Amino acid sequence: AVVCDVARPRDVSLQVAQQRPDVLVIEGGTVEVPGDVDFHFNFGLPPKLAFACMAETMALTLDQRFESFTLGKDITLSQVQTIDTIAQKHGFKLGGFRSFERAVTSKEIALIKTHSQTTELNPKTHLNVNQASVMDPIIL
Repeated sequence: AVVCDVARPRDVSLQVAQQRPDVLVIEGGTVEVPGDVDFHFNFGLPPKLAFACMAETMALTLDQRFESFTLGKDITLSQVQTIDTIAQKHGFKLGGFRSFERAVTSKEIALIKTHSQTTELNPKTHLNVNQASVMDPIIL
């Protein structure tokens, strides 16, 4: 299984990755920014990487679009396509797969895939997300 945690602070515990060798937890929303950028602040990312929310603001500014482009959870496909076009125009790229502040190698992905094909879940200890309440611990 692949879990993409786009929240900051994160929503998925390191325990998921430690206890479930069949689950790949990736950090969503990291973008490689163009140029020789130094944010003068430690966001917990390697040089040249920024969170997507920051990269969106940078890309819009480079495109001279001074507006609140996306706010909250009501984002349209058209907005996604527009910001993708703007980002590509200015040299922004996807940041690659990262998990708990480190890069994920293709070897690790292959190993997790192998584990996912051989792991059987115990229904008494693993909840379906649709069955859980907001306050229940969800073990993926």
